[in-house]
Amino acid sequence: MTPQKQDSADAVAPVREVQLVLVLEAAGIVAFAYAGAAGALRARLDVFGVVVAAIVTAIGGGVLRDVLLGIHPPVGMLTAWYFVASIATALTVFFGYAVLQRLRTVVQFADAVGLAMFTVTGTAKALGAGAPWYAAASVGMINAVGGGMVVETMLRRTPTVLCKDIYALPAFGGGVVMAASAAAGLSATASTLAVVVLVVTVRMLALRFDWHLAVGKPHPGPADRKPVAPDAMADTAVMFLPPGPAPWAERTVELPRVRPAAPFRSVRDEPPRRVALGTRPPGGNVAPPGVDHPSC
Repeated sequence: MTPQKQDSADAVAPVREVQLVLVLEAAGIVAFAYAGAAGALRARLDVFGVVVAAIVTAIGGGVLRDVLLGIHPPVGMLTAWYFVASIATALTVFFGYAVLQRLRTVVQFADAVGLAMFTVTGTAKALGAGAPWYAAASVGMINAVGGGMVVETMLRRTPTVLCKDIYALPAFGGGVVMAASAAAGLSATASTLAVVVLVVTVRMLALRFDWHLAVGKPHPGPADRKPVAPDAMADTAVMFLPPGPAPWAERTVELPRVRPAAPFRSVRDEPPRRVALGTRPPGGNVAPPGVDHPSC
């Protein structure tokens, strides 16, 4: 290869890398905006609420990243095409959600790519600011999942990345890989590809096989018990039991049937009978004159 061709090839390579990063970043912005708009639509927000949710999901993580790193104003607030892409995606979801549901797998793949790209950009910026590897990985994770957590908090829901989906964990793992690659002296392209492959693979496998992390089930303590009104306690016996089936649910004790006994009758329960003088009552002695003799 001649020196001129070598120089032209060296000049084209960085341009291609930048174009690839922009394409992946755009796919992530659109996928994140779609996720935010779809969640707002399921929560029955109006068109303005859907647009706001899409914008916050798409750029909220980047804004949190820049605030943590002391970058003012945040880059996401200065990039116009982020807003344009988010608004266009939100309107498309609002008016064509039923049609977009058929492309669910494509959207999930794009969302996984966006998760990886936001992890890369957040971790790279934190490393450039001098943060240690664990802090850089944490910033990359916040950059990737922060926007979605803010939107779910706005909708008064527990963020799914904390209790349901394996979503934040691949982002943190990708941040660790990014920091390790930078420490090992790998190129930016190799580090980015390694993070993208790792995050996308783990995320898609989690969706395919429905992977979830273990959820704790603490025993209810005194603070978890609900107070009972005094009136209710007077009429009802209250028993606090741990969650789950009752201890006696799996066994049945059959009590023997007892025939009820005949009621006891005393001679004093019957009214006295008047007996004629000088006669013997049945089964008894002669009654004295003028005395009521009870029957035996």
